[in-house]
Amino acid sequence: MIDGEFVELSNLNRQFLFHKKDIGKYKTLIAKDSANKINNDLKCKALCSRISDDNYHLFKDFDKYDLILSAIDSNDGNSYLSELCQIYEKILIKGGIKGPQGKVEIFNPKTTCSLNDIDYHQMLIEEVPKCTRRRFPKKIEDCIDNARDLFEEFNRIPFIYLKEIIKKNIFHINDDIFEDSIEKHLLVYKYLQILFNKNDYDNFFSFGLFVFHYLFSHKINLLLSQYPLVLLDEDYKPFWSNKIIPTKLIFDIDDELSFNFVFSFLKIINNSLQLNIEFNENFMREKINNLINNNNSYENEIKELNSGILLKKLNFLLDELKNNTNLINEIKNLMVPEFEKDKPELYHISFIHNYANLEAKSYKIPKCDKFYSFEYVGKIGPTIITSIATVSGFMSLQIFGIFANLMFVENSEISPNYEPKKEKEEFSEEEDELKENALHNLVYNLGSNEFFFSEFYEPKYSDLGLNIKGLPEKFTKWDKIIINGGKTVNELVNLFKERYGLISTLIYFADSNFEIYRGKEKMDLKDKIKNLRNKNKKEDKKENEKKIEDIYLEKLKNKANKNIDIKIKYIFINVNGKISNTQVRLPVIKYII
Repeated sequence: MIDGEFVELSNLNRQFLFHKKDIGKYKTLIAKDSANKINNDLKCKALCSRISDDNYHLFKDFDKYDLILSAIDSNDGNSYLSELCQIYEKILIKGGIKGPQGKVEIFNPKTTCSLNDIDYHQMLIEEVPKCTRRRFPKKIEDCIDNARDLFEEFNRIPFIYLKEIIKKNIFHINDDIFEDSIEKHLLVYKYLQILFNKNDYDNFFSFGLFVFHYLFSHKINLLLSQYPLVLLDEDYKPFWSNKIIPTKLIFDIDDELSFNFVFSFLKIINNSLQLNIEFNENFMREKINNLINNNNSYENEIKELNSGILLKKLNFLLDELKNNTNLINEIKNLMVPEFEKDKPELYHISFIHNYANLEAKSYKIPKCDKFYSFEYVGKIGPTIITSIATVSGFMSLQIFGIFANLMFVENSEISPNYEPKKEKEEFSEEEDELKENALHNLVYNLGSNEFFFSEFYEPKYSDLGLNIKGLPEKFTKWDKIIINGGKTVNELVNLFKERYGLISTLIYFADSNFEIYRGKEKMDLKDKIKNLRNKNKKEDKKENEKKIEDIYLEKLKNKANKNIDIKIKYIFINVNGKISNTQVRLPVIKYII
């Protein structure tokens, strides 16, 4: 059992493991003690840590577990746990609740897709489609939900994407990927601009004003151009007859909501990017006054970025980043912010509250006080023990179904001559039995007494994009390439070159994202001179002569901060590379020691 959080007052109303006297103590330690009082035969190991690749040393014995139960509500935790289940090929049963709603999903090696193959951020049972709520809110609760979505889109997703760019060694964005999400790339560009110019305070505070204008002026212009006031619906009635027409908002430094929104947003960015800019309200007011007096035209900047210049500017910064090892390491070490409703010093609730009320102001919706924003976004009121009991009960039924029907599908790793199954190939009898008797997903809403059961998600083959080639062409996140151990980094690089014609550009441990090899891209004369002067060149060469297992065990022991004897059977490795200038992705490498 692993969780890094402490018991809070808001936890007490929906479970029976924690009590008032436990507030401030680690959840896992209290849960273990309470569970042992209920059943003293229970054997439980409690870890007081977050589930993340930063704590990979805690999962060195992950292979000994038969299945994993997850009630994680953080996106990063879900993603990393899914990666562990993928590489170790473990059954994952995931449960989650939102107010009176809940869902349980099961992910089984080879038989289903992986949790990371689906959108596990999606709503459970939506009364109003998300796209409708975002464009045409009608009540303050819609605005708060929109603010919560915006927190993910502006404060989390760009950071996750930027880390993914570095992890996969993709320092050039093509038109198709860019067009798929212009807003995400706009934010990545802005964040990189700030990281490259940390001492430019005007650029930092100007970004806050830019975001305000983008959200409350530019996006409303786009909405009204997409849905003109004279537009008729399919019944030839005025499109806006049952909707509220929004009005643009202009930033007013004397308006409390406007000022506090920009202030809270910049506080979050300052913390997320680890800029360490010390500023209070008075300091920001002075800086923003100067920017306003200089008549910064944010609409012109947005038009320029939307004209195709943004992609060029973004790729220019990514090209600069590619050879900036220090900044790459800084970005790797950035902590993607998890939403924290109970820590006002992080300004997350302030961001939610001020955005929601500004949107309400634009749509002429009655505003709410900060307490209601806090109560609603935390879903404290409607989260009831009945909902948790329903999820827990069905997760338990899934466990019984798996063991009662002996539902463990035999592993089948990829050999060098691997040929993947056809997508429409029929399941074996054992897999059909598994499908019928054990593996079912559940989505329910206790408020409306709705229960929906569905078959498991089918295996999903990797979607690598237009300019990336798979080797083999198709594979799932469960698949592996087997390689015997005893190899140095250089020998591993040469093996891929000889076997596949692959020029390795990036090699890293799958469970920790720790980089063990980064290939040298083509360099201009300036970069070659810089490389020749690099004092670490000899050290890199020496590191590449080490055996893979020695590097892994050394990092594991250093991370565990203990001089212990660690025995491992295999190491999981990710490899990126190129064949004839085409980017190539491989399944996870299972490196057998």
